[in-house]
Amino acid sequence: QDFTGAAPECEIIVVKLKQAKRYLREFYLVSQDADAYQENDIMMGIKYLRVTAFRLGRPLIILIALGSNLGSHEGTSPLSSDASRFLGRAAVIAAGNETGRAHHHFGTIPSGQEWDDVEIRVGPEESARGFSLELWASTADTYSVGFVSPSGEIISRIPIIARNETSIPFLLEPTVITVNYQLIESGAGKQLIFMRFRNPVAGIWKVRVYNTQYFTGEFHMWLPSEGLVSDETVFLRPTPDTTITLPGNTAAPITVGAYNHLNNSIYIHSSRG
Repeated sequence: QDFTGAAPECEIIVVKLKQAKRYLREFYLVSQDADAYQENDIMMGIKYLRVTAFRLGRPLIILIALGSNLGSHEGTSPLSSDASRFLGRAAVIAAGNETGRAHHHFGTIPSGQEWDDVEIRVGPEESARGFSLELWASTADTYSVGFVSPSGEIISRIPIIARNETSIPFLLEPTVITVNYQLIESGAGKQLIFMRFRNPVAGIWKVRVYNTQYFTGEFHMWLPSEGLVSDETVFLRPTPDTTITLPGNTAAPITVGAYNHLNNSIYIHSSRG
């Protein structure tokens, strides 16, 4: 066929990633069948490409068609740093397809309001396993959380104890929620609340977010990206913005959205900044 691409004389190196280890899948409650990869393995793949390009004395363009909803979405992870530009090297990264998936919630608690309920509809697929959830403070705010189960069982505000993990079993459901507070996450310098829902019953769960130290009252919450959680587990009040996946939300690389050639427009799920 007579076809010439944009860079007809380039040579291609392909790195095949191995699947994430079982213990990490169990920790993040990811199915053993899902395609999931470890950040350090991806970084080792980048190192291999970098060393090969240096050995051959050639420039290098790295394509990373992977993404994660975990993290601050501010390009502060180790992988984000590894994907930054250097002389003779650049990265092109997929933005992700998270806009219409209802995996992101942006919340605001006005001054004087004690809490805000963030509703999550949990699908039956997650009941057999579970899912993880992250809350990130926008600035210098500090938050704590409580929960309301589909049956109405209320777990009051869990106190903030730095570097301590709290497990909460429910009386009316076979569910255990684990909460870990990180007051100052090492990369972004903001508070992170990491939550694991093990065997949650299907239905509407409420994460009751309390503003413990008020500055702006703003926070973000992210569910896992498409493929790592079922389509039925979603926020009931989602926000389509701030959905570019890691490491595409890093400042230096070229991050590419998806294009719908059928109607000459951006693909409806293409992630937004």
